[in-house]
Amino acid sequence: MDFSTMSEKLESFKYSNIDILEGDFNAMVENCLSYNERDTIFFRAGVTMRDKGGAIIRKAKREIESIGFDPDSGKPSL
Repeated sequence: MDFSTMSEKLESFKYSNIDILEGDFNAMVENCLSYNERDTIFFRAGVTMRDKGGAIIRKAKREIESIGFDPDSGKPSL
């Protein structure tokens, strides 16, 4: 998984919910951390990406829950 693939999936509405996007994000981070040595800039970038991206995803999930987003309609449920 990579950002280009995730971007294409976003643009073509392939993510039906944030959990699927989160799974792809986590797979990308896991690949980065698995295939790069701990003492490289790539590994450190993966850790930063995991921490900051994870925080953004958690915030988005909280916001989705707070507005009662309906994934079927794409609108807040009132």
